[in-house]
Amino acid sequence: FFIPTHSRNSFGYSVSYPVNEITQEIRRVFGSSAEKALRIASCESGFRPDAVNNNPKTGDYSVGVFQINLYGELAKNRPSESWLKDYRNNISWAYQLYESSGWSPWSCAK
Repeated sequence: FFIPTHSRNSFGYSVSYPVNEITQEIRRVFGSSAEKALRIASCESGFRPDAVNNNPKTGDYSVGVFQINLYGELAKNRPSESWLKDYRNNISWAYQLYESSGWSPWSCAK
């Protein structure tokens, strides 16, 4: 799969984010499950720590590298949006979700 080195914001300007640091952190945290975690993070956010998916129709408001949902049943006891936009926190929280629920919280895992 493709790992980007930069992205474009909604105004078309190039935006850099620490993709190498993010992918290294995913590898460190997920260990032997890192390759699947990398594919999921790529699919969910393109490794963007500032990614937000706000879909009022589905009640989805997901944030960060692993698109952690802040609303709905899966959102019970979730931390704040700003905390989850720190890629280290998002990856750590995603790993906790993975440990408790496997890959089921992510549509990109299918």
